[in-house]
Amino acid sequence: MKQKKNIVDISFYPEDPFSLDKIAKENNVVAVMDCGVAPGMGNIIFGHHNKTMKHVPNMIEKTLRYPGCVEHLRVLRECGYFSYEPIEINGNKIRPIDLTSKLLFPMWEMKEGDEDYTVMRIKIIGDEGGKKVCYTYNLLDKYQEKTISMARTTGYTCTAVANLIIGKKYDTKGISPPELLGNHFEEINKYLGDRNVIYTAQKQFV
Repeated sequence: MKQKKNIVDISFYPEDPFSLDKIAKENNVVAVMDCGVAPGMGNIIFGHHNKTMKHVPNMIEKTLRYPGCVEHLRVLRECGYFSYEPIEINGNKIRPIDLTSKLLFPMWEMKEGDEDYTVMRIKIIGDEGGKKVCYTYNLLDKYQEKTISMARTTGYTCTAVANLIIGKKYDTKGISPPELLGNHFEEINKYLGDRNVIYTAQKQFV
């Protein structure tokens, strides 16, 4: 922030980004946080509909993983492998989460010949024009042109927002969650569509 450089960040992290809001404003910096797929595009879509829908107070995110994944993660958690509290091993202090990351991340890296895909569904339910409606957005994106799907879907969302800032179409100083980009949804969605990242939408009355 002290470098006075605008920033668009993709990754989610446990710290509260709004703790940097004051220093960002003092340095006249635009900083958009968590601007990938989820968090990111889902929040932008929510911000878009929040303009016309009444009391959409809660957002719930669920991630689908392979059968049995949760049980494995629970075992690791209960055994303390995700702890941030340092422990002493042979006179050295180490956080269990750092060891776990070091061991597991190489196993999760894509190998030669691997292809990924990204699946996401967003459902927004609320009152609009006196009627209860549900908007459903679906994304199915596949590995293509030797490009990882997750990299494309997150990266293009981020660069779409970066282009808005560069073009001075978004200039809100301080920390911005992606929901505040809702007014630019159409432009961001077109940017993604032009790069073959397609969100399909359906509206239903409920």
